[in-house]
Amino acid sequence: MIACVAIFWDDPRLSPLLWIVAASVVPAKLAAIYQVFALCDKAFWLQARIELIRCCFVTALVLAGVQKGGLVAVLGAPVLGSLLVIFLYRRHYSLGLRGVKLRYAEFLRQARIGLPITGLNVVSGNAGLQRWLERVLIQSSFGTASLGVYAFAAWVASQLLAMLGAVAQAIQPHLYDLLAQELTSDEARRRLVRPTWLMSVAAAVFLGAVASVLPNAIEAIVPEYKSCLPALQVLIAATFLSAVFWIPALILYSVRLNGQGSYFVFWTAAVAISIAIAAVALAYGGGVIWVAWGYLVSQGVVLVLTFRRVAQLLFPEKGDAIDFVKSLFLPIVNALLAVLATQAISMPLDVMPDEVWALLIMAAVKGALFCLLCLPTLYVIERRIGLMALFSRNRPAAAA
Repeated sequence: MIACVAIFWDDPRLSPLLWIVAASVVPAKLAAIYQVFALCDKAFWLQARIELIRCCFVTALVLAGVQKGGLVAVLGAPVLGSLLVIFLYRRHYSLGLRGVKLRYAEFLRQARIGLPITGLNVVSGNAGLQRWLERVLIQSSFGTASLGVYAFAAWVASQLLAMLGAVAQAIQPHLYDLLAQELTSDEARRRLVRPTWLMSVAAAVFLGAVASVLPNAIEAIVPEYKSCLPALQVLIAATFLSAVFWIPALILYSVRLNGQGSYFVFWTAAVAISIAIAAVALAYGGGVIWVAWGYLVSQGVVLVLTFRRVAQLLFPEKGDAIDFVKSLFLPIVNALLAVLATQAISMPLDVMPDEVWALLIMAAVKGALFCLLCLPTLYVIERRIGLMALFSRNRPAAAA
């Protein structure tokens, strides 16, 4: 479908970009199949290693080529990243693709199962309907230059979400094994709510640190994209909301709830709201940042609807949901205030020269300040989860 659009698109600058996106579909799907194989084998170490290599490889390609290649580098790097993933997985798995006789009844059964997931990929994600409608709005209102700047911000946010998503996907099989059992209220709090809480708080700290460091890092490495920073900060906030409902979404996909269809409906409604907000704002003279605000609202919609759908399982007792929200208040506020305080405290450093080394030093100082200011949240994590004790239990015993 993307290739057909590229054929009939009457813009010589945009058509090559559409062809790159079309070319990305096949290697991305093949890489996803290999990931399923590793997931079934519970080879989480392999998944984590290959995903880390992919993220570092794609990020390095974009940073190295974005100045001269622009959007070609931003869109082409994920294609090469998928090819690298396929190469690495082929050392461990074989797809065994062979011609088979297609049974019509089995095809329909598989299609009914996969339709909600396919629909979700169509409306959401980096190559989904939401991103394409956003790009059409920006292109028609502000031109290709603004579209490129926003696309870079959206790509950075998507990479941050992919890093957090790799953590959630690693525990997905354990969640599904757990959901095959009957859980008491205490077990639900300990084995379902606790990972959701930890994922949310970890995302707040991680993304807060990124929000503190990125402005100076982008100005130092890719100064042409400095104008994307306001929209990028909003997209980082939206990424935090996405991380909060990631584990509840995995629960929704389990056999116990079988909520793939519901999740597709949630995303469809959210995308419609997001694009409506952006279209109205741009029609009344709003800037590109309103597209990011629309996406932020859409993630809030998905968050609320997803938690509402799984509330009976996550919060079986009256007051559990309120307790969960209260437990997130201090870490989230701490991370938010740390971001604001870091920017305020580091303002005297802005008198330094606009050299690459000076900007990178400022980014490092802001990151260190953020971590220092987030010590209360790190203390709360330790008190609630006991990570130090957990690590010491899992540490191999010293050889006698």
